[in-house]
Amino acid sequence: MARLPALAPFQIRSFRFQWPADLLTSWAFEMETLILGWYVLVETGSVLFLTVFGAVQYGGTLIAPMLGVASDRIGHRSLLSGMRAVYAVVAASLLILALAGLLTPAVVAAVGVRGALVATGLLLPLLVLAAAARLRALDRATRQPTAELALLRGLPLLAPLPPLVLERLARRAVPVHAAAGETVVVQGEPGDRFFAIAGGELEVTVDGRFVRRIGAGDSFGEIALLHQVPRTATVRVIADADLLALDSDDFIPAMTQIAGSAAAAADGVVGGSLVLEMPKGLRLLPSVDQA
Repeated sequence: MARLPALAPFQIRSFRFQWPADLLTSWAFEMETLILGWYVLVETGSVLFLTVFGAVQYGGTLIAPMLGVASDRIGHRSLLSGMRAVYAVVAASLLILALAGLLTPAVVAAVGVRGALVATGLLLPLLVLAAAARLRALDRATRQPTAELALLRGLPLLAPLPPLVLERLARRAVPVHAAAGETVVVQGEPGDRFFAIAGGELEVTVDGRFVRRIGAGDSFGEIALLHQVPRTATVRVIADADLLALDSDDFIPAMTQIAGSAAAAADGVVGGSLVLEMPKGLRLLPSVDQA
């Protein structure tokens, strides 16, 4: 039986995990709304309060575009850091309230009302100091990959991708340094990576014949991934090169967001003028290196 195009994304291992996770998360949100709505109705007996609660549930939908505008203006890193800080303050405040309710009688009896107030006021700053190292680590983890993002955004093959997808690819990209004389991909071997060139010079050959030289701002390796065929060319380093490598598990799902499936993505970006010897029925992608 022919494979349904709609099920093509499930061939990607990471998507098979992401899809049920998103499904369960959506289900949890719906159950939360139903349970809290039932609680409000039972406790208040008012349909008006239930309606207000339902309207508040969708407040995030109204705020979301504003957060998008804010992230474009101040940067995703700053927005994420601010959101984490707010969540940390809210969580710490709830924890303090819970602990205060349990410990207030004992603290008041031990140090008096004034001492209890001072101890409670100092608890939040102490918690923040204790978590400072972790917060700094989170801040470093949200580093904006500026150079990587600029390189990927400049590739014609990846330019149509949404900004968030490009940013995710930039975070997942692995820097690779290749010395002069080193062979990056070999014709006929399996391919599992897509490469973008940040600097240096490389040579493309097919069946031992020189095809062209490529450099900064070019890319190669998509043919083997999108068409699921062996490498169609050999790429060798002429001058020390700095590359960004994307694994197929990251590259293929990103391309399917353009065309809906890996096969459609491959056909959708075909149309290059450079003709190499490839398996019958395949055409070449427009990026400069067709490996």
